[in-house]
Amino acid sequence: MVSTSGMIIIVIKMLEIGVFFLGFLCSDIFATEPSFDVPVVNITVVEGKTAILPCSVEHLGSHKVVWTDQWSTLLTFEIQRIIDDDRISVERPYTKDWNLLIHEVRYSDRGRYTCQINTDPIKTKNVVLYVLVPPRIIDEASTRDIVAREGETVTLVCNVTGVPTPTVHWYRRPLGQSLGVKERLEGRGRSSIGPCTYNRSGVGMNGEILIIYNVSRYCDGIYECMAFNDVSPAVNREIPVEVEFAPEIELPNKRIGQEPGRETMLECIITAFPQALSVWKRHGKEIKDTHKHRLEVYNEGDHRITLSLRIMDITAADYGNYTCYASNKLGNDIENMYMYDHKKTLRTTTPYPMTTPRRVTTGDYRYISGHNNGGTVIETQGPNPSGAAGNDKDTILADSPWSSGITCTGSLIVICEGPMQGRSMENHAVKTIEYASLPVLLCCAIILNRLTS
Repeated sequence: MVSTSGMIIIVIKMLEIGVFFLGFLCSDIFATEPSFDVPVVNITVVEGKTAILPCSVEHLGSHKVVWTDQWSTLLTFEIQRIIDDDRISVERPYTKDWNLLIHEVRYSDRGRYTCQINTDPIKTKNVVLYVLVPPRIIDEASTRDIVAREGETVTLVCNVTGVPTPTVHWYRRPLGQSLGVKERLEGRGRSSIGPCTYNRSGVGMNGEILIIYNVSRYCDGIYECMAFNDVSPAVNREIPVEVEFAPEIELPNKRIGQEPGRETMLECIITAFPQALSVWKRHGKEIKDTHKHRLEVYNEGDHRITLSLRIMDITAADYGNYTCYASNKLGNDIENMYMYDHKKTLRTTTPYPMTTPRRVTTGDYRYISGHNNGGTVIETQGPNPSGAAGNDKDTILADSPWSSGITCTGSLIVICEGPMQGRSMENHAVKTIEYASLPVLLCCAIILNRLTS
């Protein structure tokens, strides 16, 4: 017979066994279901970076975690990659984490990804991946450089891509200017800056178009399109625009004087694009570079050159007209420069050349002309009007009226030129007075003509 204490022990053992089996039988009933402990999030990443799609599971137990894409393609099973794309992997920084990693993200990777637990029914969590793309200029679909003729319409294309759609701004840097000097072509629609009229038309993701109407030489330069969409870095493209036009010649001086035996330089400035033929001519023939003539070309920039002609040891044969000639495929231009004997220009030329002196007396004034030692003299015969000391016949007033009614105004009337300068002639004092202007020359020539007629 079992004692009371023994009966108590048996009952306790039976209860323990019952509790064990009860727990075993009900374990599946009272087990905690797996759950996602991170709320649904959307991920934005820049193309080329690594995207981390989070998935954290509480109470996973013996269940399994898999990742699929928007087309239900199985990507991973637990930590194993299923597809043949080594950019994809599973990261588990903590026990409950099953994050999907996509290295070197492409724009095509964008879309919905699903983290799944194989419960019944299946539990899922969606993560949407957004991929930002920095702006990029499509080289093969954009303008490289432009060469146009004046008056034409020029179209520049800067074809860009990016997500979000980039904004394109246009700038212009005139040729020859530093990199920091550029003007922004503002606004949409038609606008004018200086002599150039522009039109900007946006064409969305396919880029931007800039139209230059009636292009002129003043519109050439380096055009720059810059694209930005808040995703660094911004990109830019430089498009050189050159405008062809016929030559234009500018002469700093159309007349130049020099004395025999010396040298001088003739210069002409030629503006043209393209620069082609530029020469100096004499009597219709091109002047070559010789010991007598030296030709030099200086590039002034902005399609301008200076063509200089240096003439050495000037003689009487070198005086006269010189022609600067320039041409290219669009046309030509020509300008003439006259070189004269500086000394002879200071003389009053007699209207009737004579071999012997001839005197003409009119009132208090006497005109002596001729080629005696190359001299030509106008003198006074009356009292000294200027009060010059030493002689009363050394000058004549510039505003003296003549019997012809002609009045010559200026700073000079009395001249003596040639070897007779500064010497006396028949006991009459003579002196050299330089001409002040061409009108004085003409006026004095008329006076002499009246006196000798």
